[in-house]
Amino acid sequence: MEQRKGVTQAYVIDKIQHVGRFLAERRDHHDQWFTTIQPLEDRQITADGYERLRKEFFEGGFTRYEHILADLDFYREQKLAAIKAGFQSSNVVIVHAASGQGKTTLAYRYLHDRFPSNWRFAIQRIESIQHALHVANALNGHANAVQAPMAIFVDVNPRDTAWPELIKQLARHPYLQVLVAIREEDFRRANVSGAEFGFVDVDLEFDEPEARLIFERAKASLSQGKFLDFE
Repeated sequence: MEQRKGVTQAYVIDKIQHVGRFLAERRDHHDQWFTTIQPLEDRQITADGYERLRKEFFEGGFTRYEHILADLDFYREQKLAAIKAGFQSSNVVIVHAASGQGKTTLAYRYLHDRFPSNWRFAIQRIESIQHALHVANALNGHANAVQAPMAIFVDVNPRDTAWPELIKQLARHPYLQVLVAIREEDFRRANVSGAEFGFVDVDLEFDEPEARLIFERAKASLSQGKFLDFE
């Protein structure tokens, strides 16, 4: 009435659908944030915390984002450059390799170096296709609201089978860059194709030159005197 405009049936239906979409996004945001969707926030590492994290990391446990904040990882320039190049042609990059080859560590390092603290998120577990749809709805709604580039990290658990549905739902959004880390056997079992969503895959093939580089950095960092020579 204020704008003296006519109201058509199509206009009313569109507005009702817009309100319904907004309410669904708010519901999923409330349910999934800080549960399935975890912001990767920067924080100070205390001296005591550093020693605990250092012990965890070099004993070969699961990598956490705090290990990257403590700068415990060995920089892998070529692999980081491959991920960056992948995002230049697609907003989905899948890093795959055998267990223990540093997929999660590499992904966390990339996110830490390339995105501000409030614009990167990790997905904990995708329990079902329905769960994937709720998580995607929350993330897409958040991206629509802020309209700024954000990174989504999906560290695929061996028991997760619905992760391709989540990626498919996120891949269409112009503000989202999705980084996936997955074991080689799980990647092959999922048999994802470009028909479902476009992606670039990065294979963490571990060769001798990179092994030598990491070995030398390990000797310099650990200084425990327990290492044999590289060969």
